[in-house]
Amino acid sequence: MSDFDDIDDIEFDEDDALDIDTFRDNLNYNILPDKSSMNYHGLFHGYYWPLDQSKIESESLIGVYCENSISQDPLDEQKREFFTSVMLYSKYDGKELKKIGRPKLNLMIVLDISGSMSDGFADPRDSFDYDQYYSNTEKTQSKLEIAKQAIFGLLGNLNSEDNFGMIVFDDQTDTILNITPWDEVDKERLNKSIKELHPRGGTNMSAGIKEAGIQLKEFIQKNPEKSTDKNIRIFFLTDAQPNTGDFSSQGLFGIVSKLSSEGFFFTFIGVGLDFNTELANTLIKTQGASYLTVNNATEFTRRMNEDFDFIVTQIAFDLTIKIEGADIMNFYGSTNYEDSYVKSGQNIVELTSVSPSNTNEQNERQGGVFLLKMSDSVADGIPFRLLISFKDREGKTHQIIQEISFVDLLNQMEQNSHIFKGVLSRKLILLTRYASEIRSILGSGSVNQQAKERLKKFKNHFVSEMKDIGDSSLDREIVMIDKLLEFGENQNDNQNDNQNDDDDDIDDDDDDDIDDNYDI
Repeated sequence: MSDFDDIDDIEFDEDDALDIDTFRDNLNYNILPDKSSMNYHGLFHGYYWPLDQSKIESESLIGVYCENSISQDPLDEQKREFFTSVMLYSKYDGKELKKIGRPKLNLMIVLDISGSMSDGFADPRDSFDYDQYYSNTEKTQSKLEIAKQAIFGLLGNLNSEDNFGMIVFDDQTDTILNITPWDEVDKERLNKSIKELHPRGGTNMSAGIKEAGIQLKEFIQKNPEKSTDKNIRIFFLTDAQPNTGDFSSQGLFGIVSKLSSEGFFFTFIGVGLDFNTELANTLIKTQGASYLTVNNATEFTRRMNEDFDFIVTQIAFDLTIKIEGADIMNFYGSTNYEDSYVKSGQNIVELTSVSPSNTNEQNERQGGVFLLKMSDSVADGIPFRLLISFKDREGKTHQIIQEISFVDLLNQMEQNSHIFKGVLSRKLILLTRYASEIRSILGSGSVNQQAKERLKKFKNHFVSEMKDIGDSSLDREIVMIDKLLEFGENQNDNQNDNQNDDDDDIDDDDDDDIDDNYDI
């Protein structure tokens, strides 16, 4: 029996982006991404973070580890900045969750089969605006085909204790499978039904969301003995390009928010280079919602095999981080604070929930980190307090209090302009500055010469810091910086190559021709 069997109908998820793959994919195809595709939480979640095991409480439902740092701005050496890094950890991190098992699920998949899902996902030789200039679509996998393959990878993580259903939508909805205990599902028939799906019609996201809620409610009401001990999760696969129904951000937000308040929680899976990250960032501000992206079915299957249990498991909710005795200037690590600014005098930030973190072979934790930029008032060396409050699954409130002071670091300032307490802080500050630089460029809508000169200077800083940190995985951000520095220079060349190298393409235009490796 799972330790999560006592969860009733309350289920909370980490409400944030779980990657920045849309940003990376667009740049790889020489398309300038939208600012919303580069978010701090998604960036942080893509890395593993070191934690001194001697400094943690191994039996804590939620534990907190903090590091202080003082650092000069690499682009303004007269500017001294104060940071407090915060890592959340849990006794359920990594292999510990595998030991107890994830919660049982009432799982509904909602798949977008609208006309925009017929577009080719991407071709490396296509470089301009995705929808207006795309060519050789028939030579690429469509977004719908990638989504189908992703579904097969996702379904491999269900077991006999789960219930599953699936609907599709364009400008209306159709049911592929009514919610059924997974061990009673005709897998061969389901497999065939998914493979036969074709794109059609408009995109009514609100209809798909509403229908999922209706069917889940009806199943739970009619089958309480099969569903009362299970968490409710809706996986929603789409390119998020609605054009019919209620498709305003606030309208969709209202629908998702209402279902979320009733115990229905969402994981949005974005498909395609033109996945609407701005809309997704709005929708995941509802309680228990998150999003990730898929660009390769094999990679997505690997990711689901590793992370599925963590995505659908929640261990705490209504978490707040509060500072007493000092002021927070900026908070990095949540879409709710995507521009990072905290209102003057408002030294409390709120996160709706916490999931356990996956770990790697070095026992480093994936994500779960936040960065607080403190006001210069901490330079007086007077201690201040960090208070973290949260509720467990049974509704019991817990509080963690840590006293923090910069006094030891201030005493070292004369000898060193950069004082980092550990690798956690140094790496987190570096990635935060990187994301801020990128967001500034993307927000302007162009990569002008002035931006490139500034980015070149920052690249030198990034390379130096990466070497000192000793984390080669950071090199992928150097690749992204180089893509921005070269942006615009290869667009014409790529289009010419697109015309000359057609024979090198793989003909994957038939949505029915999905490799049997992706069967359930």
